[in-house]
Order: sequence, then structure tokens, then C-alpha cells
Amino acid sequence: MIEIIIFAGVMFALGFNMDSLYNLARPEHVAGNMFNAIVLSVLAAVLPNLSMFDLRVQAASQIAPDWRYIWVLCANGVLYAIGYLAVLLIAAGLLFNEREV
Repeated sequence: MIEIIIFAGVMFALGFNMDSLYNLARPEHVAGNMFNAIVLSVLAAVLPNLSMFDLRVQAASQIAPDWRYIWVLCANGVLYAIGYLAVLLIAAGLLFNEREV
């Protein structure tokens, strides 16, 4: 049980720091080490980008909120979540297709 809690905590922390991971995966930060660039790029592609759901900066930066902008941000988050879950469900279906439960 403790392993699940630790795994969920690490995924939560990594998910909200994906902007840093994207920046670290850029070629100028890996300094010629291709292995680090590949590993960081794969992690950035596989892990969920939970910072898409963090709207604190946008909410605090506007004096009078533009509701169209807020709806676009919410729609982007919902579409990202639906797409990410669809990919996970397809991958799980393909992985467990031949197994008997």
C-alpha cells in the first residue's frame, strides 16, 4: 500500500513540474549527451502534464477576466485529459488483450 502512495506522490510531483522537464529535454541543456536527451524526451512524452490544469497564474494575472479565454483554457484541459485517458485505455486494452482474468 505504501508503494502506491509513494508512486502517486512522485507522479503528482512530476506531473506539475513538466515545464521544467520539457526545458531540460531541449538540446542546449543536454550538452551532447544523447542518452539524457532521449530519456528526458520519453519521460516528457509519457508522463501526464498536470500543469495544464493549474490555472492559478492565469486567474491571478487578469484584472477583469475574459470568459472566452477561461473557457478555452478549461476546454484545453478537458480535451487533454480525454486524449490522455483514451491513449492509456487503448494501451491497456492491447496489453491485456490475450490475458485471461
